[in-house]
Amino acid sequence: MSPFAIPLLRFPFCDSVDLAKLVVDIAKRFNSTRAELDAAQSVLVDRSLAQALAAMNDGPAAYALFSQLAKAHPNDPAIQEEYAHFLLESGDESYWPQALDQWRRVAARTRPRTDRWFRAKYSVALAQYKLQDKQGAAKLIRYLQATEDLRQSGMEDAFAELLEDCAKVIERCARSRLATFSFVTGVKRLEANDRFS
Repeated sequence: MSPFAIPLLRFPFCDSVDLAKLVVDIAKRFNSTRAELDAAQSVLVDRSLAQALAAMNDGPAAYALFSQLAKAHPNDPAIQEEYAHFLLESGDESYWPQALDQWRRVAARTRPRTDRWFRAKYSVALAQYKLQDKQGAAKLIRYLQATEDLRQSGMEDAFAELLEDCAKVIERCARSRLATFSFVTGVKRLEANDRFS
């Protein structure tokens, strides 16, 4: 799970699924009076509905709505970030390549060294990690550690933990490759000895 969240609404008396159901119900009621809403209100209803659908694990419906919002509002950084967040945090691995692209767009279109920029950089590394590009994720994090003040981001620990996870997997893979190489080399030696005996 990422070290940040984009909250929908927070009510202490209601868990997130109950709140999501309530938001979906309210959004459906607004559909009948959609023409009476101004553009900003309509977008707010759609954003809330997309987040609620995601909270209820209705991935296809949430994806359709987030995708529609992102296409309709390419210059709205909050919508672009919410869409990227949904794609990356989705349990559907088929969304992860899109998440990587979307987080890269968010990072590229965000002023450097802002909270959103650091979240985007972390999320790019996390997407690479989830997509089995541990080397790429580790390289990005090491670059950021060398060139940025990650303490300023408030995410220094999250970056460090992700780098540590990358290093563990890279080391396991290296050991596995070495063991496989040693085994294959041993088999080839045995085969060569059998031919000469």
